[in-house]
Amino acid sequence: MKKYLVLLFCAGLLIFASGCKKTDDKIETVDFDNSYPFAIAPDVDWAVVSEPYVGFREEPSRDSATNSYCRKDEILQVTGFAINQEGEQWYLFEKGWIPSSSLVIYSNRYKAESAVKQAEKK
Repeated sequence: MKKYLVLLFCAGLLIFASGCKKTDDKIETVDFDNSYPFAIAPDVDWAVVSEPYVGFREEPSRDSATNSYCRKDEILQVTGFAINQEGEQWYLFEKGWIPSSSLVIYSNRYKAESAVKQAEKK
């Protein structure tokens, strides 16, 4: 009788252990690091540049001088927001202003990174 219980226990353990295998290799994980301390801060937005080449402006106006440039799929931390006299929305970054028509805004950096990765796959 004890032999049957031990055999039954071993068979049950084998079945239980075989059910613990990872079967779905398509699960994507997010790697958290300290490179961007505000990556998931609730009050910080992130932008992905949607045009091939965009200039940072000194002021939120298309007539303003260009300070620097950025390229498509760059991820930038938003530091400010304004609506100019023409009613156009602009976002402020470390290097200057960019119009909202050249950006896609995300609530955290990981969502922005995921969007860029998805765009690269296409």
